[in-house]
Amino acid sequence: MCGTYKLYTHPKLPTWRPRGRLDFQLIYIAAGKAHFHFGRNSEDETIVHAGHMILYRPKEPQKYEYYANDQTEVFWVHFTGNNVTNLLRSYGLTNDKKVFYCGFDSEYKTLFQSMIKELQMCQDGYPEMLEMYLRQIFIKLQRHFHSPITITSSRTAAEIDRAVSYFSEHYNEQINIDDYAKQNFVSTSWLIRNFRLYTGITPKQFIMKKRIYNAEMLLQNQHYSINEIARIVGYDNPLYFSRIFQKTKGISPSEYRKKCITKKTEMCYSLLFVNFCLFIFSFWHEIRSFSFYNGIVNRKEMNFHEKQIPTTLLKTYLAFMQTFSHTDFTLCNMQLSHKQILQIIMVIVIGKRKAIDFHEK
Repeated sequence: MCGTYKLYTHPKLPTWRPRGRLDFQLIYIAAGKAHFHFGRNSEDETIVHAGHMILYRPKEPQKYEYYANDQTEVFWVHFTGNNVTNLLRSYGLTNDKKVFYCGFDSEYKTLFQSMIKELQMCQDGYPEMLEMYLRQIFIKLQRHFHSPITITSSRTAAEIDRAVSYFSEHYNEQINIDDYAKQNFVSTSWLIRNFRLYTGITPKQFIMKKRIYNAEMLLQNQHYSINEIARIVGYDNPLYFSRIFQKTKGISPSEYRKKCITKKTEMCYSLLFVNFCLFIFSFWHEIRSFSFYNGIVNRKEMNFHEKQIPTTLLKTYLAFMQTFSHTDFTLCNMQLSHKQILQIIMVIVIGKRKAIDFHEK
């Protein structure tokens, strides 16, 4: 099992498994940060920043939270097997490694996305493909652990970790690398060299990557114009922002927004259809007993009033809509009136092929 998390409308996503799981779980923090609680005292908090992985072993208690304000992007995979412990040890993942730095190599994200795609498609040989992708992640980690180009000084690691945190929080400000180095009593060349060893990219590239990532998040809805988004992420010139975005993503901000909205709308309608099917299946008897059901069957037009909708059924429908976490269903909830909801229900129940228009109120 493999997946990814991004919070859009929910402010917090907590996980609490006192008895852990029966399998292994590998979590990759690709962006932002996450809040973990290790040890006997579950109230003690450990903040894990992007570029780290967390490995949970079977039956280990799991407690952690993701916050929307942290703009966290997480990938995870569950796996098990007869000789997993020895296999992990052979790749350098010994029992003492629970939280470890892995860097910002984009290939990690690509490998997780490939596993998710394999699970979605379920084509011939997909279990072997999943194992291959997971082994590639382990091999990359092993190479990272054994690389001679690593930061061995705890002071250096702490200094660069502080720089990563500072750039992550102030990415949308005008940061001067020379000034930052002077304020922290290090040379600019030392900072750039060790920052590259720690993250794989320079401070300037890190800040730009952070800006583009947050611009992507903002472009996925229409709350802000592209000019406003440019200023929010730290670009005074919207044209320069568009050029940087185009160069980085291979698509303009406006085209990216259109693509995201189209994809989100399609996903909302698909899940809405599944939602209605569950709704109908769960309350088939109640729907057949509607006082106006028999009358509607013989009518050419479906004219009825909102007051005829049983309150309990409508509340249940809204509860169904809220159960789908990590997806913004505001679009669906705001677009459908009570009458339109019932129209769709009756089309499904009666079996009539009738187009339903989705208009905003």
